Amino acid sequence: MTDNRDTEQEKRTERARGRDRETETERDRDTEQKKGQKDRAKQERGTERQSKRKDRETEQEKGTDRARERDRETEQESGQRDRARERDRDKEQERATETLSKRKNRETEQERGTKRQSMRKDRETEQERGQRDRARERTERQSKRKDRKTEQEKGQRDSARERTERQSKREDRETEQEKGQRQGARESDRDTEQEKE
Repeated sequence: MTDNRDTEQEKRTERARGRDRETETERDRDTEQKKGQKDRAKQERGTERQSKRKDRETEQEKGTDRARERDRETEQESGQRDRARERDRDKEQERATETLSKRKNRETEQERGTKRQSMRKDRETEQERGQRDRARERTERQSKRKDRKTEQEKGQRDSARERTERQSKREDRETEQEKGQRQGARESDRDTEQEKE
């Protein structure tokens, strides 16, 4: 009877040990499982951190790329602005050159106009001088013509006076002759009258 109790006790003890072993095993499994879970979680967290780090690095690289792109764009914009300023300077210089050229052309045109005006004045002065010379020549010719006419008229008057004087002398001589003839006739008449007496 005692043996049976011992045996029963041993069996219970054995079963208790078995349960303890099972419990231990379960605990070990649980511990292992939890450890595995922790390891996996740790690994996952590590993986996640690594992934986040990679994401950050990628984001940083992207940011760096964006910064480089912005730098390139800024450089391009700066180059474009520089080229635009250069074009503006070129255009401004062209406008200044064109303005200077136009001013020179205007000045040249004014000089040509002044020269033409001076030449026209010279021509007008020359024409006026020629007109004055021709007027003076006409006046001189008219004066000479008047002098010749006056001389001719004087000559004609002198000739007429001479003719008148000659005619008067001739008439005087004729009158003297007639007077002499009359005197002679009277004397002849007296002689005849005396002879009659």
